[in-house]
Amino acid sequence: MEKLLNNITAYLYGNDNYDENTKEVIYYGLEILILKIVFWITAALIGLFIGMFFENLIYMVFFVLLRSYAGGYHSKSRLKCFVLSTLTIILSICVHKISNIFDIVTVFLVIFGTISFVIVFLLSPIDSKNKELDNDEVIIFRKKARIILCSETILAIITYIFGLPSISKSIMLAIVTVGTLVIVGYINQKTTRIFSNKNQ
Repeated sequence: MEKLLNNITAYLYGNDNYDENTKEVIYYGLEILILKIVFWITAALIGLFIGMFFENLIYMVFFVLLRSYAGGYHSKSRLKCFVLSTLTIILSICVHKISNIFDIVTVFLVIFGTISFVIVFLLSPIDSKNKELDNDEVIIFRKKARIILCSETILAIITYIFGLPSISKSIMLAIVTVGTLVIVGYINQKTTRIFSNKNQ
């Protein structure tokens, strides 16, 4: 993959007046783009394989939308991030499928969804080393995260009332996933700061 990225970067930027900083920016952007494409293709294939393509698509859209502003835990390596994200998708689809068989799973989903709502509303945004936010950005991201969170929650309730539980559960799973990442990211931040203060 590294060779492919280098060839594409050289093709786009050319070899004349070659600037190392510009190369790194283009290389990084291409790497992120390719990984996102691979990730979405993988997610689509998982949905098709398990027989819940539409439900998985709904889940992914609402998850990515909320995650973009709420933040949360981020893996240190892109490979680890890809593997964990893939496992999360599989787990979420399996929970969705099981909830169609056992009503009790839906009850737990509502409970965890409510807890996740509170977590995201109160703690987000949780930034990371890869995406550090200044004070102004924190205010903006918190406002957007809360608007998206409330909108998704209202939509989940409406779709359930109008007899579309499949869509409702996909949205709830997205909120639960983001809530989990936010609380893990929050704990990770606090732990890092405690150890940093002790070492000083």
